[in-house]
Amino acid sequence: METAIRWSPNSTASEQRFLVADVVGRSFKHCRVTKYTDQEFRYETLSTHNRAPVFRAFDWSPLNEAIVAVGQWSGEAAVLNIQNSTQVFSLPIKSQRQCNAVAFNKTGLLATGLERVRNDFCLNVFDINQRISTQHTLSPGSSRQPVDSIRKLASSEGITSIRFFTKQPDTLIAGVKGACVRVYDLRESTGSPSLQFQTAHIHYLSIDPTNENYFASAGPPRDTTIHIWDRRSAARPVSTGLSYNSENNAQDGPTLVLGNAVETETKSDQANIWGLRYCPTQHGCLGILSSTGEFKIVETREEHTHERREGSIVGGSLQVYSSQNTRQLFTKHANKVELPYGDNCQHRKEIDRIVSFDFTNLVGSRGRACAILLRGNHSIEIHQSREHHPTIAAPLTGGLLLGKPKAILHTKALDLLENRSGLVNARLAHNSNLKPSNDGRISNATDGQGRASSEPGNDSGVPSVMPNQKRLASETANSRDPTSAQLTDHEARRRCADGYLFDCDKNMKIVADGLHLQSMWNWIGRARSLAADDGMVARQVDLSYLGVYSFWHGDANRSEGSRSPDSREREASISEAIKDLCNDLQLPEIPLPQTSKLEHRLLSLHTSGLAFTEDELAERIKDLIHDKRITEAALLALMYNKKRLASESLRSGGSPQIYQTLALALASVRGGKADDGWQEIIVDIAKRIEDPFARAILTLVSQDSWDSVVAEPSLPFQYRVGATLMHLDDQQIASFLQREQESAIKGGLVEGVLITGLYHHALELFEAYIARSKDLPTSVLAMSFTAPLYIRDVRFQVWREGYRSIMNSWKMRLERTRFDVQSTKLAGGRDGQKFLQTMTPQVTLRCDNCDQALDRNPDHQTFAPLKEQFVRDAVAICLGAPYAVCGLEYLMFIVAGFLLKQATKRN
Repeated sequence: METAIRWSPNSTASEQRFLVADVVGRSFKHCRVTKYTDQEFRYETLSTHNRAPVFRAFDWSPLNEAIVAVGQWSGEAAVLNIQNSTQVFSLPIKSQRQCNAVAFNKTGLLATGLERVRNDFCLNVFDINQRISTQHTLSPGSSRQPVDSIRKLASSEGITSIRFFTKQPDTLIAGVKGACVRVYDLRESTGSPSLQFQTAHIHYLSIDPTNENYFASAGPPRDTTIHIWDRRSAARPVSTGLSYNSENNAQDGPTLVLGNAVETETKSDQANIWGLRYCPTQHGCLGILSSTGEFKIVETREEHTHERREGSIVGGSLQVYSSQNTRQLFTKHANKVELPYGDNCQHRKEIDRIVSFDFTNLVGSRGRACAILLRGNHSIEIHQSREHHPTIAAPLTGGLLLGKPKAILHTKALDLLENRSGLVNARLAHNSNLKPSNDGRISNATDGQGRASSEPGNDSGVPSVMPNQKRLASETANSRDPTSAQLTDHEARRRCADGYLFDCDKNMKIVADGLHLQSMWNWIGRARSLAADDGMVARQVDLSYLGVYSFWHGDANRSEGSRSPDSREREASISEAIKDLCNDLQLPEIPLPQTSKLEHRLLSLHTSGLAFTEDELAERIKDLIHDKRITEAALLALMYNKKRLASESLRSGGSPQIYQTLALALASVRGGKADDGWQEIIVDIAKRIEDPFARAILTLVSQDSWDSVVAEPSLPFQYRVGATLMHLDDQQIASFLQREQESAIKGGLVEGVLITGLYHHALELFEAYIARSKDLPTSVLAMSFTAPLYIRDVRFQVWREGYRSIMNSWKMRLERTRFDVQSTKLAGGRDGQKFLQTMTPQVTLRCDNCDQALDRNPDHQTFAPLKEQFVRDAVAICLGAPYAVCGLEYLMFIVAGFLLKQATKRN
């Protein structure tokens, strides 16, 4: 390999950095990404080092990006500073031979692996932190001063590859030439390996950072087989006082073998493995690069069953038996990113092939893995792994089904490759009068009467929809479809990592791809701001987070929680509280039909975000026009009976013919009703367009009835509710709210919180939403604003604990802690009463393998009672852990505590 590229693990979303190493030119280049898209990648050079010694191995320090270590042909390792192009110092050896590998850990230790020589150590570990910190005081020539190694391992055994474990920086894995792969724990003074795997696949070691129990290794030259190992399944040394049956523990070979991982017979060259790296952001994602430029991404999945071991204490020793620990690793997907450069389908020159790659610590859309690629012509690009395509099938009854395999019944599925899906869609559209859309979906090319749908450029000249409105109409249809897309694990993790908590504005940005989730968070954010400083309290009744249904029917659901500061005091009626609250808020006068519930309407409009004064309405319409939401501005003006303002809004939209058509339709109305000649034309145009606001305007003009506007299913829920409150009578409002609440609960439509509020009806809504979308985090976060402060339900308790466990399984304990702290604050009543127990300081010793706390005493005592059953359970916790020491350390811990307590009593 002549060049290599490495991604900085310290990169963030705002600044990404990487390192390019030129082995032939003996140089390093530290770069920062300035811009990248699917078609373009730009970067700037921060620093270069052009005077590096001749080297055959290198590693980049994760602790200090200015430091690079190189292994030379003479066997010495040199530590370089690439910021000022200097050599800090070198690490001389006793006998000269090749240095095959160098590796940093995250604490500053440096390990070097050398060729075999008799009577000398080949694996040396150095602590270079102190030397680097004092480099400015070194005199000329001092860089040759020897640095003593802190550990010397592998006597007379050649080392080919080295890697440190990220989560266990004092543990490393090394490939011993022609013999085995070993795991060394530097904390042990014996120098003996902790684990050992007999194999000839000792090259290009790579550890899975998402589950460090797994690591991969490649074979010798001309061998393209990849072995994946599980360090929990290796045989372990027998410890004093502990004996167990290791028959089921020993592993005869690797957990998974990827035979012929790359193509070996090509027209270009005999292929060898050139790169093997795990992705840090996606579980079990392994990248494989061959010398011919073939790049493949393999995704693996683990399935295991664990039966706890039984045992008894005999003669002071713990005998463990009847053990069974079965794990199975299998290939989930294999994706060929690029074929060899000599392949007939690719026709790529040798100089254009991929020569090096590295996975980034950032994720692409939908949580997919991203890799940075370096080609032989020195060009650099970012590749995002391809999402696995849904199934496409043709049922016997005709038509087309596109979706996940589980959603397709009684059809024969056909998985399509990405580069063929467009051609297939086009052929299907040609043969069955279907039209492929830009987002990959296929829709009818004709309307119900056989006319061609109107798109820009069609003969009709009427654009069907503006981009945002088209997306809105599509998502409205999808939200009511029980087979719509479900939340993936990667997307849920991405949201959690981005700070998906209780900041509603931030949450709206995180779920920018879901307009209905944005609508929900917009309403919750408005309700939260209204509830601040007792803004929704009147006559000792707290009306915070109530929906329109509760306002209309006077149902506050205040039987539980802290809705009243004094539950013993008889509260005033909800209707009187609503009237007083309207007076306190000084709500604007809005033109409404004759009603017996004026204040109920006003307060409902206020919480829905549609109550404006004359000046506020003009300002709001101006903002909508500025955001190119012309038809929405026009409909809002019509809701306030401002026909002239609606026409002006449409004329301000510029030249698009849809705006001119709508303005002309409004101008044709005489006395609230369109002329008979126009009415048929307006109805025909309404059928052609997809913009929900434009369709609502045309429907209103043609039928002169707000009933038809309210019945428009594609119109955003906020405007349907607003039109109902402003233009229908009391009986129609009651029927509408009852019908829409039942529909929202049954379909799990999150925008329905505008009607249900965040109380018992919302729990039923989110229960259906979870079943439909698997989006547990959104449901828990939304209901945390009222549960358990106002309502208490076992369903929410189960959801909350489930989400906390999920975050722990993602190793996102900091995010889980933030969730605990902020949700506890939300559960604080107005009188200072806490409805969630404050979390105790979470400093807990946990097993790195099973994530169980070492102190498992239910009474949470510092030292648990020393009982036979308790000790037996403790030691049996993790005999499947990497070193089988979890139980032993715990046993020593409780014994030491017991002795300490006895000594304290005697003193």
